[in-house]
Amino acid sequence: MDDLRQKVKRCYFCDSPFQIFTCMHMELTENNHADIYIINGFAAAEEISNRLEKNGLFRNVICVEVDEWGKHKIAPLKKFLQNLQIAYSYFNIDHIVQKFIIPNVQYDEMYFSCHMLMMRLARLYFLRHHYSTKYVMYDEGRGSYAGQFDHSSILNTFLVKTLFGKKAASIEFEKLLYQPELEYRFEERQDKIRKLFPISDYDKINLGQYEFVFNHKSCDLQGIKYFFFDGLREEDFQTEEALEEVQMWFDYIEMSVGQENMCLKTHPRAVKEYSHKCLVWQKSSAPAEIDFFNLDLNNLVFITITSTAVTTPKILFDCEPTVIVLGEMDTAVHKFSEGEKNYFEGVQNLYRDKSKFIMPQSFEELKQIFKDIARNG
Repeated sequence: MDDLRQKVKRCYFCDSPFQIFTCMHMELTENNHADIYIINGFAAAEEISNRLEKNGLFRNVICVEVDEWGKHKIAPLKKFLQNLQIAYSYFNIDHIVQKFIIPNVQYDEMYFSCHMLMMRLARLYFLRHHYSTKYVMYDEGRGSYAGQFDHSSILNTFLVKTLFGKKAASIEFEKLLYQPELEYRFEERQDKIRKLFPISDYDKINLGQYEFVFNHKSCDLQGIKYFFFDGLREEDFQTEEALEEVQMWFDYIEMSVGQENMCLKTHPRAVKEYSHKCLVWQKSSAPAEIDFFNLDLNNLVFITITSTAVTTPKILFDCEPTVIVLGEMDTAVHKFSEGEKNYFEGVQNLYRDKSKFIMPQSFEELKQIFKDIARNG
């Protein structure tokens, strides 16, 4: 019964280090004394949860265990297992959600970041049990700026309508974004989009809290001007030609700028190690944004094939490093999807100096870019 529930203003759901970073930023800014649920689906999730609990920023920290049925390399079987898990979870929603949700609590607001199963289950559980909860989707990076958020399958929509009613299939929510302008291109209901407080000096004052939670000491990157962000996935390296090509790009850039002036930032889930001579940004589960606090971002050069980390200086800090994105090049390696292309072009349009956001079409164009950089100092 509603009158027996403890009223709590807000809860957050997260399933990545960057999402936890953003939830910490919101809580430091607003001090809602909220609960946070961390989905244990990424490296160090449990450790980060424990440190976040010790930090005391949130009222309660709950690490939610997940069981993924779809871990299979054969695509049709993987899809079948995922659909089977969705159906099982919807039929057993009370049993699953009551394992992790704090009992007898009524949340005024639920902040979530993506459409993964555990977050869907929490929303549907609140709806089934007549929680008058407001739903807010907060910024998690590129996936938040793609227009239509809930790309539900026919099976998912059918099950939700059948088990939870038509209203459940179209739960309304607001979007809370660092750069709403990026989403206005897609979203007709602009009144449903709010601007998330930008990263500020107050966050920098509290840098020690971020470093403690992620068990990360900011790297000493002074004197480094060029940063190569590795964001490639295993499917991007299915041929030897792709491996050789991306190594050739990396070698050329390293030689052009000088290994002493360059740093390689590897992705925590990277499957490919570059042969390199330059400094390597330490591997960590901490989001790169923690190190951005201590960098002169406007005077740096960020290079990547597809990593959206190169866009966060603009989106979070309103700084404009020179960005070189290689995903448009005619290549055997990863080629931009339409969504990726739209996103990077959108960030380029946000730049005051658009000449600092470069997307070369060929290796010859890339070489010319670095010749120009060398000539201009």
